Amino acid sequence: MKFSRDQVSIGDAFAKTGSWSSSVYVVTAFFEPPGLPPHVRLVAEGEGRSDRMLMSISALLDPRFWRRVPAAK
Repeated sequence: MKFSRDQVSIGDAFAKTGSWSSSVYVVTAFFEPPGLPPHVRLVAEGEGRSDRMLMSISALLDPRFWRRVPAAK
């Protein structure tokens, strides 16, 4: 299955499935590296948080790894 940018938007929030941590990551940018599937940059939500990661959209939308959560306002 092919995943695309229209399934994920800037500002969408996700948490790791099955994680004991309450960390929420927010989509801040899209990347389309040549020869690889589309990716997003995730940044940990909350003041003073500097955790960030690059994740393929297909992994982000796989419920075995991530779940969509409401974004903080």
